[in-house]
Amino acid sequence: MKSFSIILTILLVPSFLLAQNCDENRYRQSIFNEVTLHENVVYSTADAYDFLNQDNPEDYHIDIYEPTGDTQAKRPVVFFFFGGGFFEGDKQDADMVTWCDSLARRGYVAVAVNYRLGFNFVDSGSPIRAVYRAVQDANASIRYMIEFKDQYRIDPERIFIAGKSAGAITAMHTTFFGEESDRLQETYGTLLEGSDLGCVSCSGNPYNHTFEIQGVLGMWGAIIDTLEITPDETIPTLMVHGNGDLVVPFEGGYPYTGPVPLTFPYVYGSFSIHNRMNELGIYNEFYSYDYNNHDVYGSSDFPNENWEEIFDISQSFLADRLDFVSPTPQGETQITVGNSYTYSVMPNLDYSYCWAIDGGIIINENEHEVEVQWNEPLGTLYLHVMNDIGMKGQTASLNVNASTNVDNTILSGIEWYPNPVHSGESVFIKNPNNLLSEAVIINTDGRQMLSFDFEEDTTFSTQGLAPGIYLLRITNGLSFRTMKFIVQ
Repeated sequence: MKSFSIILTILLVPSFLLAQNCDENRYRQSIFNEVTLHENVVYSTADAYDFLNQDNPEDYHIDIYEPTGDTQAKRPVVFFFFGGGFFEGDKQDADMVTWCDSLARRGYVAVAVNYRLGFNFVDSGSPIRAVYRAVQDANASIRYMIEFKDQYRIDPERIFIAGKSAGAITAMHTTFFGEESDRLQETYGTLLEGSDLGCVSCSGNPYNHTFEIQGVLGMWGAIIDTLEITPDETIPTLMVHGNGDLVVPFEGGYPYTGPVPLTFPYVYGSFSIHNRMNELGIYNEFYSYDYNNHDVYGSSDFPNENWEEIFDISQSFLADRLDFVSPTPQGETQITVGNSYTYSVMPNLDYSYCWAIDGGIIINENEHEVEVQWNEPLGTLYLHVMNDIGMKGQTASLNVNASTNVDNTILSGIEWYPNPVHSGESVFIKNPNNLLSEAVIINTDGRQMLSFDFEEDTTFSTQGLAPGIYLLRITNGLSFRTMKFIVQ
């Protein structure tokens, strides 16, 4: 991607916001009109749950969503797991499709996963084994995508995992119970289910890849033990839960404590996970809804009135995990108007550079370096970079000021009052020599707020100027005078 510059000496917003290459706010906005779906891709062959404990290998599938026409070489990937109590549900449930389609339009690769279902309602250890099989399948789906990372152009360093209800339980246990030492005794066999399910990465496919999850979304989910979240597992987590949930407990309890009690182990809901993470200082976002039903964004009535808010906070959470600060340009800050200067940052092969200027022109640029000519006594050089996944970094800026050795005596007779002035009132400028001049109002960020020409005594309104400190710069093309004034 080529860097760019916009040459303007007067502007109201940073000029790169108007440019084609760097205007793209990937991952935070929907920027693609169409999504390409790779449907029913086999990622695993594994023994399905069988009441009689017989060998029952089946193929399991994923749906892969990617933005149509995208040329980005690497994209972050988000894995989604449906709900349904580990006995029903599908990757093509309406909410799974909506999640994946919506994020793909923002530039992600999204993967909806079908995982193994089923357990014995009589055996108290069987639901634990169902969760573990789902975790094995989650692991297999991630390993599959890493194996084919070039084909689907994903970044194995930026993996996210998400789910609702049973899918959230799967996502949380995949994230925080992913080591062999985390395995519960029931996974080695129970009285009614005697077989050892094997290690977490020993199922589904032969691909041997390790990975680190960069963030997890758990919607009305739970884990079996909050103490298994340890200080070294600093994985950012977002949780959503209704405080009246009778299917998956909001704090702690047995699932399905409502009208259909079942044989499940005690679990800890989102509120308890949130408290545990706060104790350990692990970054987490927790959103509690005053809601008595299980699916906060709707199940049979998806999407309900909560969907847009839940999607918004979730996509912001994901984009924030990708965010970074652009490097600050280095170079001379005390300048002489009309002279040229060179500014640069340390080169990075993963970056594309987006420069812009206020108060001068960019003469030459070479990716991480620019030569500029300052035409105004106050100016700002802006830079943001696009990284290897096309994420736009937060804007960095460098402010410059003209040297004080300029003869301003020609404008010394110009005065203005009142100062301070109340917002909305007018300021009178006295111009005793009737010099054709320009007045420019600049805020403390170096942004031009107002400009006008005058030749005789004049007034200007402060309507629209927020209370604060401003600079009033007056120039007649030969010399300038800059003075501070205050809006109250």
